[in-house]
Amino acid sequence: MAFWNRKPKTEQTRSLSLSDWSPDVVFDPHNPDSTLSISTVFAAVSRISSTIACLPVSLYQDVDGNKVKDPDHPLTDLVSIAPNPLMSGPDFWGAIVTSLLLTGNSFVRIVRSPVDASVKALVPLNAARVMVKPTEGGTSLLYFVEGFEEPLSKFDVFHVKGFSVDGIMGISPITTVRETFELAKHADRAAAAAMKNSARPSGYFESTLKFDEKVMDQFLADWKKRHGGTNTGSASFLPQGVKYTPLSMSVEDAGWISSRKFSRTEVSSLFHLPGFMVGELDRATWGNTEALGEDFSRLTLTPWIVRIEKAFNHQVLLPSEIRSGYYIKFNQAALLRASETERAKTQAVQIASGTLSPNEARRLEDRNLRTDPAGDSFQSPLNMRLDMTIPAPDTKEDPLE
Repeated sequence: MAFWNRKPKTEQTRSLSLSDWSPDVVFDPHNPDSTLSISTVFAAVSRISSTIACLPVSLYQDVDGNKVKDPDHPLTDLVSIAPNPLMSGPDFWGAIVTSLLLTGNSFVRIVRSPVDASVKALVPLNAARVMVKPTEGGTSLLYFVEGFEEPLSKFDVFHVKGFSVDGIMGISPITTVRETFELAKHADRAAAAAMKNSARPSGYFESTLKFDEKVMDQFLADWKKRHGGTNTGSASFLPQGVKYTPLSMSVEDAGWISSRKFSRTEVSSLFHLPGFMVGELDRATWGNTEALGEDFSRLTLTPWIVRIEKAFNHQVLLPSEIRSGYYIKFNQAALLRASETERAKTQAVQIASGTLSPNEARRLEDRNLRTDPAGDSFQSPLNMRLDMTIPAPDTKEDPLE
C-alpha cells in the first residue's frame, strides 16, 4: 500500500524514504539561470531562512493564562526536534522559509494517524509541483500534487502563504519583479566575464629603446615575479629609457560597480533586509548596526514567523487541540540578547520587582536551576504588596492629654 494513501485500513509503520515526496528541488543551484545563483539573492534568502531555522520553537498550551509545555503531545518532538525521519527541526523550518521567499508559498504534507488523526510526520512538498483549486461548492480547497494519484484536502496540507492578492496563493517576488533579478544576474555574469576573459592590465610600459621579443618577455616575467602576488606594491627600478604608466578606473568600470551596488540595494529591499546583511556597507556604522539588527528581527523576520505560526495553529492542530489552548511559538527573544552586563542589570531589576523569579532568570542564561524554595519565589517590594495592613490605632490614652 502506498505511503500517501489517505484512507489506509491500518496505521502505516514503515519509515519515510525519498520516494515519498517529489525529489526535485525548487531551484537548482547548479543551474546558471537559477535565481539563487545571484549572490545577493543567495545571501538574503540564506540569511532569513537560516536565522528563523535556528530559533527555538515549541508547542505550548494555554492553561488559565499560563504558558505550559506538554512533553507528551505528539507534536512536541515534531516541531522542535525532527518533523520526519529525514529532517531535523532546523532543516524543516529552513526549507519552509526558503520556499516562501522564492515562490511565495510553502506546502507541507501532514501525515496523520488513521486512528485518531494525530500528526505522525510533516514532509515538505515541492511548491512548483502543487496546484490549488477550490472544490465544486467553493467551500474548501484541493491540492493537486504532481505524482499523487488523488488530490489532497486541506486536512492533509499545511500551506503557508506570503504576500497574496486573493488570499489563496502567495505571490512569488521572483516572478513579480523579474526585471530586478535579471539585472542583478547580468551584473554578476558581467563581473565573472570581466575577470575571466577581459582582465584589464594595471599599467603599461613605454620605452625609447627597441626590445627584442625574448628580452621583452623576460623583462615582463621578471617584473611579474618581483612585483606580483605578495610583492604587490614593492619599490621598483626601471632601466633607462623605460617608463611605467598605471591605468586608472574607466568611467564604464565605475558605472558597472555602481550598477552592482544598485542591484544589491534593490534585491535587499525586496526581501526587507537591511543592506549591511548582504554586503552593502556604505551606510552602516557602529552606531546604527545594532538598531538595524533589531529592525531585522521586528520588520523582516516577524511577518514571516507570524504567518508560519498562524497557518500551523489553524491547519495542523485539530479543532479539539485549538479549543484546549494548544499553539506553537517561535522564541525571537533569542535574537535580541543584550551584552552580559546589560542582561545582568535588567534581570536584577526584574527579580527585585517580582517580574522574574531567580530560576526564570537562570533559565534565560541557560544555567542550572536553584533547588532551594527561594529559586521559584517572587519578590515583591513593600510598597507594592497587596497584603499590607495598617496597624490598629493604640487604644491607650495619650499621656500628653
